[in-house]
Amino acid sequence: MQRRSEEALIREIDAEHARLAASHRRLLRLLADIDRRTSWRDVGARDTAHWLSIRYGLSQWKARRWIAAAHALESLPRTSEALASGELHVDKAVELTRFATPETESRLLVWAGGVSCGAIRRKADVVARRSSGEAEEAERSRFLSWWTFDEGRRFGLEAELPSAQGAVVAKLLDRLADGLSNSDIAGLLGLSEKTVRNNVSNIFAKLLVADRAAAVAKARASGLGS
Repeated sequence: MQRRSEEALIREIDAEHARLAASHRRLLRLLADIDRRTSWRDVGARDTAHWLSIRYGLSQWKARRWIAAAHALESLPRTSEALASGELHVDKAVELTRFATPETESRLLVWAGGVSCGAIRRKADVVARRSSGEAEEAERSRFLSWWTFDEGRRFGLEAELPSAQGAVVAKLLDRLADGLSNSDIAGLLGLSEKTVRNNVSNIFAKLLVADRAAAVAKARASGLGS
């Protein structure tokens, strides 16, 4: 009788674990959605992680990890499924999404099932340090130079930037050409208005111009923008 009672208790715990796992996946899906909406602006928070800390008492370190995992899971279907089913605990999922890719997730899930959460975190830290080193090298090699020729009628521009920054610059120039405001650009690119404003100011400074029309004209003359 006692044995049957223990088995029933274990089954109940298993069932609760499955429900909790599904809830964790739903929660992360909702976090990704609210992060894109920047709802935190309306309550005086600095960002979504700060908002989570204020509203639920979650540490900002953990909140940032959860938000990053929430976005990463959108492109990791196997990991998302493993989390929702309870095959993969949320702590392991959060660490695994720091370095898993759609191409590697199936293999990594097998590995993650046989190691501790700490082992996954240590591997993620190693990958993060390596990525940080590569980013620093890209930062060191960046440059931007410009010149005028043909008696000042033409403008030349040459640059090498990390791809993410270059993409932002190119998109900003395109949106500036469309005559959009900083607020409109922020909404379209999923950036904060402050980030857009800072990038626009940097572009003006680098192009030696004072306004959007001059920036677009110079960029187009050099082959940037459409």
